[in-house]
Amino acid sequence: MYLTNRLFINRKMIEMRLAVADRAQPHRYLERFIAGEEAGRRKGNAER
Repeated sequence: MYLTNRLFINRKMIEMRLAVADRAQPHRYLERFIAGEEAGRRKGNAER
């Protein structure tokens, strides 16, 4: 768990489909968060 920049927590929430990446604001983790969304979608589709 990373508390200083919350990257791990935020990415995990995105992968669990509890949150989405903010595409309106440029930030340094945007690509990682979008990749997390895609991973969450793939994981969600595999469970169905």
